[in-house]
Amino acid sequence: MQSVTVLFAIFVLVNQTADSFPECQGKIVSKVFGSGNCASLSGERSTEAVAKCKDSYDIDSAGYHWQCDVDLTGSGSRCTHSHLCQVDTDPLKAWDKLAPVSVDEKATLTHIEIPDTSLYSVGQPSGMGRLTDTKFVACGALDRHEKWHCHAVEDVVGGLLVGDRIQLTQYGVADPFMSEFAQNKAVFCYRSGSQTRCRLITAEQRVLKVGEDLVAPASLSSPFVPTLVKLEEGKLLLCMNNRIEWAKNHALMCGVLTENSGSLELGPLTELDSGMTYAYTNAKMSMVAPGKVLECHRRGNDKQTMCSFLTVTGTSITKGDATAIKLKTDDTGYVTGMTSGEAMWCSPRNLKCVLLDVSGSAPKELSELDVPRTGAHNWHWASLARLWSDRVQYCWSISRTIEMGNPYCVTITCKDKKCTHGEKSHPNGSDKEDYPRSHTVEAITLSPGKVAVCAEDRDNTGYAVNGDFDRVNPTCGVYSLKH
Repeated sequence: MQSVTVLFAIFVLVNQTADSFPECQGKIVSKVFGSGNCASLSGERSTEAVAKCKDSYDIDSAGYHWQCDVDLTGSGSRCTHSHLCQVDTDPLKAWDKLAPVSVDEKATLTHIEIPDTSLYSVGQPSGMGRLTDTKFVACGALDRHEKWHCHAVEDVVGGLLVGDRIQLTQYGVADPFMSEFAQNKAVFCYRSGSQTRCRLITAEQRVLKVGEDLVAPASLSSPFVPTLVKLEEGKLLLCMNNRIEWAKNHALMCGVLTENSGSLELGPLTELDSGMTYAYTNAKMSMVAPGKVLECHRRGNDKQTMCSFLTVTGTSITKGDATAIKLKTDDTGYVTGMTSGEAMWCSPRNLKCVLLDVSGSAPKELSELDVPRTGAHNWHWASLARLWSDRVQYCWSISRTIEMGNPYCVTITCKDKKCTHGEKSHPNGSDKEDYPRSHTVEAITLSPGKVAVCAEDRDNTGYAVNGDFDRVNPTCGVYSLKH
């Protein structure tokens, strides 16, 4: 039967181009090449079984994709191949095809308090990972020296639902960074002592499970500030700052992270940069095309940010020509892709964002935008997430003279290579700038038109402030465009 299927596929392909096939609908049954994966969904006749079959597709031994469909001629439900279909391997194509949305259309916020944790994160504000188009994991600790915990948060009709808390680490961590990995999977990396470790988080509905640690290779002297970007389902790019001599010689090392039988595996490491003197440099990354990553980092004390494209083929990583961002800053900035042609880089310290052309062999600056000035001075902590093909959601932390304040978020919209921003607002529904208080705020993309955001909370211990501000639970929310 398998040979017949393959011969039929070849016959069809000779007479029809791949682009003429309809897009595959739903999820792939299994990434294992074969012809019986649709059949594995056969069974008793039920509404659920029929829906699952029709919302699935298969890959045969020749590598061609087939949509699954149900044959109800017998007593049960037999799931079989229906027709050849194509899978879009470009994660940004969907963004390029989005219909225009009015500049006046504002993203609405739905938010909820997260109990039993503070989502406390120091230095590197990253404790969130996308799980599905409507679900994400939010992690944090009660204090920087405390264990980390996580909740799954799901956007449903009528509001947000929070799953039970699970323990993520046995102790406090430094340099936390999380990324989506695959459907219902995220990866959390962090520094423990002189080691960088990564672990897999999986979700079933809103129930989370944590896997074993992957430890960075012993050949690295002291890797820290890890960062991640998703390349495709089940494949990440991991970059680390390898300290050889503090503030005199740092190297940026990157490798491809995959999963094998439930365990994380790290491919060979590639040195992207060396001899850097900025001690806390880290790679800020975003996908701009299949296998093409926009990567930006600060090299030294000249406050110059360099951006380039990384080409990833298998486990091989190649770095292209670097472009210097004209704006000099003492932070590392934040980046996100928008479409296959444009991306954005923002500096919270400089209150500036730069629109980048990413269609060529090296990034090019198109225009600058001033973001709203708030608080007494500006901190390093911010976050940037793609919201629509022409707009991003930008969130940043503020300082009120000698204490923390309540973060702000704003939508930035770009047209004809120029950008504007909307009205700023707090990501927790509060209308007060002084509380809830937060060092860090993070935003991640769930799907076109949906950005999730979480902000920690702090009490006023150790801060000489006037007034008595209540300690509140941290909040997570979802900004949504009506589209």
